[in-house]
Amino acid sequence: MIDHVNGRAVASSSSVLFYYFDSSDGRPQGPYEILSYLLRQLLQQMGEIPENLADAYEKQIKLRRDEVQSSIEAIIHARDQNDVYLFLDGLDECEDATTRTWVMSFLLSLCTYPCVRLAVTCRPFYEDIRSAFHQYPQIEILAHRDDLRKYIEARLEGKWHSERLDKHLQNRIVNKIIEKSNGL
Repeated sequence: MIDHVNGRAVASSSSVLFYYFDSSDGRPQGPYEILSYLLRQLLQQMGEIPENLADAYEKQIKLRRDEVQSSIEAIIHARDQNDVYLFLDGLDECEDATTRTWVMSFLLSLCTYPCVRLAVTCRPFYEDIRSAFHQYPQIEILAHRDDLRKYIEARLEGKWHSERLDKHLQNRIVNKIIEKSNGL
């Protein structure tokens, strides 16, 4: 989805920003890190960097969280004729509830700008996320059984060499995981 939008955005001077939450990679995923990552992407796609940010960079001044957030908002506000596509993947993997609440609040504030187009992915059983975005269209995406089968079999092949895992047992494991996954 990001590649598709990115291809169209280049031709229209739009910006495409993304952030992937991943609870297993160990990197900090607090508000400051999220904002900094998004600001960096936004600046990389601009022709000219705002003077206050260029000065801070030259002087090696670390901006405060509110300064980074207001910089993002100011740039988006100035781009009112060019769309900004923002993708956040795996919001449910933002394990800290305070950070997740802050992220949702920030995203909803960005949605007040007419040029912002937002897509958020998450598992369906997080009520705080569902209720925060209840007024926006939601699409439920379920994995196909064949896709799950291929993925699980590839993981089993990588984890345990096929010669150590009986084919019958492997099939039972795969079928049980697919049965319990309910399409997730």
